[in-house]
Amino acid sequence: MAGADAGRVPLCWADRLGRPVTPLGVTADFGYLRLHEGRAKPRPRYGRTALKTWLRRLDAVPEGFVFFNHDPGGAAVTDADALRALVDH
Repeated sequence: MAGADAGRVPLCWADRLGRPVTPLGVTADFGYLRLHEGRAKPRPRYGRTALKTWLRRLDAVPEGFVFFNHDPGGAAVTDADALRALVDH
C-alpha cells in the first residue's frame, strides 16, 4: 500500500458474548468493530452496558465503524438503533 492511503489499515475488533476476542490495538485513524453476539435477552442482543463499554473503547479512534452480526430475529437492527441512540445523547 502506498501513497495517501498508507497506514489506513485498521485492526478489526471483534466481540463474542460481550467480550473482546481480538486485540484492541489501534492501527489506523479509524476503527472497525464487529459485534457478533451479545449476552442480553433475547439472544443475541447487546445490553446498554455492553454498548456503552464499546463506545468508550471506540473513543481511542477518531472515526469508528460498527457492524452487527446478522441474525434471523433482527437483533442487529435493534442493537444498531440502540447504539445510535447512545451516540446521539
